[in-house]
Amino acid sequence: MTSTDKNLVTKYKYGYFNTVALTASASGMADSTYCWLCDDTTSVTLFGSSLGSGFTLNSEIGAGNYDAGKGFADLENSDGVPVFGYDPDTKKVWLGLMNDTTMTDLNVVSISNYFDKPVHPYVMTNVWVGCVAEVKSTVKYKLSIIRLDDKGYKQDTIASGTCLGSDFITIKQGTHEYINIPFTMKKVDPVTGLELEGPVEISDAVIMELTGFTDGKSEIGFFQTVKPNDNLENNAYITMDITRGGTVSRETYPATILETNYGKLASSFMFNTDATYTWLQTLDDQTDLNFTVPAAGAEQTWNMKAYAGSGIWTVAQTNGSVIPDWLSYSVKDSTKTVSGSNYYMGFSDLTLTADPLPSGVTGRSCDVAVSIPGSKAIFHVVQGDGSVKGVKVDNGVKAWIDGSDIIATYPAGVSGVKIYNVAGQLLRNGKLDGSGRSVIDAQNLAHGLYILKFNNGSNVKVLK
Repeated sequence: MTSTDKNLVTKYKYGYFNTVALTASASGMADSTYCWLCDDTTSVTLFGSSLGSGFTLNSEIGAGNYDAGKGFADLENSDGVPVFGYDPDTKKVWLGLMNDTTMTDLNVVSISNYFDKPVHPYVMTNVWVGCVAEVKSTVKYKLSIIRLDDKGYKQDTIASGTCLGSDFITIKQGTHEYINIPFTMKKVDPVTGLELEGPVEISDAVIMELTGFTDGKSEIGFFQTVKPNDNLENNAYITMDITRGGTVSRETYPATILETNYGKLASSFMFNTDATYTWLQTLDDQTDLNFTVPAAGAEQTWNMKAYAGSGIWTVAQTNGSVIPDWLSYSVKDSTKTVSGSNYYMGFSDLTLTADPLPSGVTGRSCDVAVSIPGSKAIFHVVQGDGSVKGVKVDNGVKAWIDGSDIIATYPAGVSGVKIYNVAGQLLRNGKLDGSGRSVIDAQNLAHGLYILKFNNGSNVKVLK
C-alpha cells in the first residue's frame, strides 16, 4: 500500500500473516523502515476491532500487554482446558484440573489481565477480547478496569463496560468462527459509582477484569499466549469461588495453572485496547513552568505543542477549583483550512495574565493545571512573596521538596507539623521524630504552594 496521507490507516483481513512493516520515503533521503516486533518473518494471529461482511471482514491492530509473537491458543476442551461457563461435565474437568481433593465445588468468577503502571498516562475508550464462544444473546458480560496501589492491591473501579451476547463480533476464517467481545468503556466516578462521559485515563497499574460467563448459559474459550515472555512474566489471572467442606472462598490463581497441548499458558489473555498516548508541552520541553509576576502585573506566553486543540483543554487550579479572579488566560490555536474545513496543526499559544498586586497584599500564588485527557502541564504563578520554594525561618526550622517527599530539619523540642494549602485548609497533621530530621510523605499532594506550621511557632512555605 502506498499513501501520502498524514495519518495512514491500513486494515487487514483476520488471519495468520507476516508482521506488518512500514516504510517511509522522502525525496533526497534514505528510506526508513519500522517493523512491528522487529522481525518481518514473524507470523501473528490478529483479532481486530472493526466490522465487515463475511470473509472480507477487516481488522485493526489494537494495543495490548501481550507479545503477539509468542502465539495464542483458545482455551477449549480440544486443547485440554475446559471452557468457561459450566455444565456438570465441564465442572468435573475443572475440579480435576485443580488437583485438590478438598474441593467439592468450583465456579470461575472472572478472568483478569494485569497492566503495568505506564511511564506516561494514556487514554482509551474501547477494549476487545478474543475468544471462541457459544453464548445466549441475552447474557450480559462486564469488563471492569480497577486501579491498583503501589503494592498491587485493588483500589477503586475507574471504568466499566458491558456487552450482550447478541453484540459479539463473529469472525469467519475457513471452517472456524472466532469471536471478538467489544466493550465501550465509560469512566466511573469513584465516589458515586456513576458512569461519566469521555475517554478513560490510565495513569496507574490496573487490572482489567471480565465477568458474566458463569451463569450456565454460555461456553467461552479465551485466547491466551502459549509461549512465556522472555522475562517469564505472567499478566493473566483466574478468580474462582471454591467450596471446601461447605465453606466457599474466593481465590485467584495465575493462568499458568492451565496447561494445553502446547504446554503451560503464559503472559496474557488477548485483550486489545485502543490505547492512545497524548501530549501537551512547550515547544522547548520546559519542565519548570514558572511565571514570576511583578507587583504591577504582567502577562506571559508559552508556545505549546498539543495532541488536540484548546477546544478540549481544561484550565483550572491543581486542586480542581477555578483559577482566581486576578489571573486570566487565553489560547490561540494554529489551524489550516483545507477544502473549507479547519484542521488543528498541533501548536497553540497559551497566555497567562496577572492583575497588579492590590494595596496591602504582600504576595499571592496559584498553580494552574492545563489538561487534556492523558496529559497536563502545571504552571506555577507567583507574585510578591508567594515565590518562595522553601525558606529557612527563625527558630532553626527548614523544609524543602525532595522528589515526592518533604524534608524537614528542626531543633530539639519540635515534635509536630501541620500542612495547609494556600486556602488555609489543614491537609496533614503529623508527628516528627526526635532526630531533628524527618521525611514527610507528599506523594499524594498535588503540585502547589503549601504552608508547614511547626509546633514551635515556625512557618515554612514549600512549592511542590
